[in-house]
Amino acid sequence: MRASFLLPFALLAAPLFAQTPTADTPVPAASALKTPSGATATNAGTTPLPTVGYKDNGGGFYLQSADESIRIGMMGYIQAVQRNYASKAYDKYRTDYPLDFTVKRARVAFMATFEKMYDMYFEFDGAPIPAASGPTAAAPNAPTEVTSAFGVVEAKFVAHLLEDRVRFTIGKFIMPFSAENGRSARAYDTVERYMVENAMFALPAIDSQYGTMLSGKEFDKSFEWYLSVLNGNARTSRNTEDDNGSKEVAARIVYNVSNVSLGLGYDTNQNANAQSLKLTDLTGTLYNSAKITGRRQGWSPDFYWKMGDFSFRTEYMTMMWKDSDVRLFGGFVQMAYFLVGDDKGGFQPLARWEQANLKSSKSLTVKGADELQSLTLGWQWFLNGNVRNQFNFISTRGNEVVVNTAYDKHKTLYSILNEFQIKF
Repeated sequence: MRASFLLPFALLAAPLFAQTPTADTPVPAASALKTPSGATATNAGTTPLPTVGYKDNGGGFYLQSADESIRIGMMGYIQAVQRNYASKAYDKYRTDYPLDFTVKRARVAFMATFEKMYDMYFEFDGAPIPAASGPTAAAPNAPTEVTSAFGVVEAKFVAHLLEDRVRFTIGKFIMPFSAENGRSARAYDTVERYMVENAMFALPAIDSQYGTMLSGKEFDKSFEWYLSVLNGNARTSRNTEDDNGSKEVAARIVYNVSNVSLGLGYDTNQNANAQSLKLTDLTGTLYNSAKITGRRQGWSPDFYWKMGDFSFRTEYMTMMWKDSDVRLFGGFVQMAYFLVGDDKGGFQPLARWEQANLKSSKSLTVKGADELQSLTLGWQWFLNGNVRNQFNFISTRGNEVVVNTAYDKHKTLYSILNEFQIKF
């Protein structure tokens, strides 16, 4: 099956091999091709041939018609992660203590554009699916991963109704709420997203969702807007179907000027099914949890500033379940600086501080243990535009010791996340 899929690409690319073009070098028209004798080769007259190429820095391979009306492409990446649990306290509650290797993401995407008006995008992931909860007090030896399975990350159709001023999207796509989640996972600055967002993803929520969306850009693309209606309760690695009569609504606005970006997201959803909201550290180790049900509402402001080799990024999120008297909130502040080069080949140390709070007067599993603070020190080392190493040394502190968890004797635990990514 693989051979039959690649055959059309091979046939179209065959005329290139004799000339050994570089990336993004267009295939010459048939009238410009020279035979060994110096005569001009022809292809039924002067019919131009398609362009076959590769976009540098992981932009993928593409095949484009001579009139540029049709373009298809393929791209992908793999993220291999090493986890070190530096604190002995992890031993009792992590079956993978003290060292674990895994593949966090293994994704391939296919995309196509027709008449510069209609887009198709399909991306799937073949990495092991993380367990929603991991080890708990009741099951300290529960596995941290389940069987590998392919999950649809995105499968969407996009129509550019007024070029980029108004776009219509339907299918499965990343919902417009969080700036951190809105970026591709291969562009994250740290191995893990921040703790509040991870807690929402584990529900599941604010992940890749089924639905429809209107979006657009105005004022020379400096202002972006998004409005979506979604089924809710979907996630990247599990293709769940709608299980409630209420639809989720998410919206986001972004203002970009020079090297500054300012955004705000809003989300609301009604869920009659009881769920367990888990607060975990960046290794996925449980700290506390709360039972939630009913309507939730949330906001997420974000800010990004880049000045030369220095960048500053921050995001905050708050989610409230009034029926359950539960509130999840927190965010991060991050600074990074390229000592050498850039993301096409360079070295960038970074520091990120974050806080996550899970508050409730009646629903917490362990009363009082409602806050985690984390400091991440590390780097991004871009060997080139396709290969990157991320190293994160993490110190996490809870506001209380929690019996029957890794935090039962010590409030502060240490861990290391080390990731290698290759993309094409």
